[in-house]
Amino acid sequence: MSEKIRIALDCMGGDLGASVVLAGAELSLTQLSNVEFLAFGDLATLGPLIVKRPTLHRRTQIVHSEIAIRMDQKPAEALRLGRSKSSMALAIDAIKTENDRESATRRLFESGKSRFRGLDTESALELLAILNAAERLDHISPLKSVGLHPLKGSRRGQWTITVNGPWRICFRFKGGDAYEVEIVDYH
Repeated sequence: MSEKIRIALDCMGGDLGASVVLAGAELSLTQLSNVEFLAFGDLATLGPLIVKRPTLHRRTQIVHSEIAIRMDQKPAEALRLGRSKSSMALAIDAIKTENDRESATRRLFESGKSRFRGLDTESALELLAILNAAERLDHISPLKSVGLHPLKGSRRGQWTITVNGPWRICFRFKGGDAYEVEIVDYH
């Protein structure tokens, strides 16, 4: 499982916030080949700006948020006062949650120790090993017997496999590698 870097971008700040943030993200792609972005902000604003940048468009997922923190608000104060659905709060939560899940999944894969209550650890380790060895998605297709299928909605672009009960392994597959591999109960 190769190391991909996912960066959350709050694209709602300042007068030229989205265009400046996206220009910086696009510039970073000239130096870093393993970066992808979650762009948080207004879909109607971000969509046209990202489509104009094909390289960035292929490596960015937009997460819609209509709520911005005003320029005169201190971020910590705004978050405490109910701006939890703002682009800033959503960006922070996405990376924090994702890193926690990915770390726990990596710990299981590397040490065999699980913090997932009720997870069939042996089955999970076997499925993780298959993902790690696969060079193409069709190498994984025999796993349809354990519910291999693409996800929709906010998890579009990801695949999932059933481990047991509510537990699933969710992942993206690109360039011969599974990445963003996480064990979740997303139901």
